Amino acid sequence: MEMIYVDSSSVEQIGYDEGSQEIHVVFLKGGHYVYSQVSEHIFENLKNSDSIGTFVNSVLKAGGYPVRKL
Repeated sequence: MEMIYVDSSSVEQIGYDEGSQEIHVVFLKGGHYVYSQVSEHIFENLKNSDSIGTFVNSVLKAGGYPVRKL
């Protein structure tokens, strides 16, 4: 899986594992979180959003996706 560096005040990298349908989010202040059962369409929206941090909070966290910390 390829991780992409992003221009964000809170997020350093994001990535998508198509096989497991998981979005990986690495925060600037530490912490690597994996959101499960997420479609590639949602990842594309994340990647293209104006604010990566806002998208993570409003869609991934608030959307009830299963999450685990690595």
